[in-house]
Amino acid sequence: MFNHDGAPAPTANLVQQFLTKHGTIQVAHPPYSPDMSPSDFFLFPKIKNTLKGHRFQDIETIKQNSTQQLQAI
Repeated sequence: MFNHDGAPAPTANLVQQFLTKHGTIQVAHPPYSPDMSPSDFFLFPKIKNTLKGHRFQDIETIKQNSTQQLQAI
């Protein structure tokens, strides 16, 4: 699966033929809009700032700490 994010390289005819020949599924990427992802501007920076500088031993610990920060907000 190939996520087409609007970058110029995959739009070349040669690249399109290659992707089609090899059966690669192309997924169109929605246009950039701050209205489509408000969490990128409000929520994620708050979580990142509170977790900054901490070291976690495994993915489960990261999930638990992130969940705690989300609930605190």
